Amino acid sequence: PGRRIPYTKELTFKNDSDKGISWNMDDTSLRPVSTGEGGNITATSIWYVSPKFGNLTPGETVTIRVTFSPQEDADYENELPIFLADQEDKSRPYLNLALRGCGVYPRITFSSEDIILPTVPLNVVSRTKFWLINDGYDNLDVTHKLPLNCTVPLEVEFPMGTRIGIGNEKIPCIVSYQSDKSLSLNTKIDFFDADGSCYSINVIGCSDNSVFTNYSFINKYADNYKYFTMDGSPIVYYDKKQILAMQQLESKRKEADRLRKRKETEREMAELAAQQAGGNKKL
Repeated sequence: PGRRIPYTKELTFKNDSDKGISWNMDDTSLRPVSTGEGGNITATSIWYVSPKFGNLTPGETVTIRVTFSPQEDADYENELPIFLADQEDKSRPYLNLALRGCGVYPRITFSSEDIILPTVPLNVVSRTKFWLINDGYDNLDVTHKLPLNCTVPLEVEFPMGTRIGIGNEKIPCIVSYQSDKSLSLNTKIDFFDADGSCYSINVIGCSDNSVFTNYSFINKYADNYKYFTMDGSPIVYYDKKQILAMQQLESKRKEADRLRKRKETEREMAELAAQQAGGNKKL
């Protein structure tokens, strides 16, 4: 990528002795590396440490700021010797500050290896949440795409938006689906950065009408769901609110059928009475 982001970490030195000390750090090993193209050379340091020297009174502390600016996808290590002004043996440092870092190209990672959707009965929404995590982008609008051969109506939502960056290290993503037919789901969702780099995550789920398959769901939501059927329909696991609404509709339908049959009976009886009256007149 054209833009590289430095990472910074701080550590503290403390003078635990009963007298003042002067210290200095030998940073000659932090030689800059040459980067650039077409002869345009720019000297860039991988590591930058500040301050590199100072004085500490008894009990005083100093904060050391280390900046890491990797230039390649690689591991980096360095070691900085620290000397005290009054130490007797100058050939050996008082202590060494070890620097270790790993440079990677910006990428999107996920809070889990796979998206495991809960197994649910038919017509019940299966939903789960995971996180997209920023690893190196300063500002990015994430896009996504489902495979063309995915026949399951997957829905992908970003309740906090699709932008990640330095000030927004991760964003939630909600994946859901609902099916009226038994199915076993094994597909993927592709997420893309501005350069078209693709980061995929597998999506796994199942919808079925079997008591055995849905045992964990039934055991957990027994107070809210139960199996129900209406005349001419298969037995399905419904939300109790849905069942109440369906029972009301079924009651209205049956009442309408009874009213229709009553009217038909009354009409038939009226026709029969009219026929009998016509026969009597002929006699």
